[in-house]
Amino acid sequence: STIPFSDVIQSNDAEAPQLFPNPASHEIAIDASTLPGEIEASLISDIGLTVWQQSIPTDHSQILTFHLSAIPSGSYVLRLVNNEHSIERKCILER
Repeated sequence: STIPFSDVIQSNDAEAPQLFPNPASHEIAIDASTLPGEIEASLISDIGLTVWQQSIPTDHSQILTFHLSAIPSGSYVLRLVNNEHSIERKCILER
């Protein structure tokens, strides 16, 4: 299903979850306490390719940690989608 644009939480929203650390070397974490239910997480390259994807079950922890050591250095967007919202966060992987 498509998510209405109005439900995308913009990256300048101070109340929206933040990634940490950013830049990261091998793993990143985000507070997902505002995203109940099952989450689809994906990492999108600066040219729009999905380079990594993971399904997170309904009973996920508040802080989600993603191990990305197999992903090349560069700029990406982490997208988290549940039934109600889509959150996108810019992140940088540096090694």
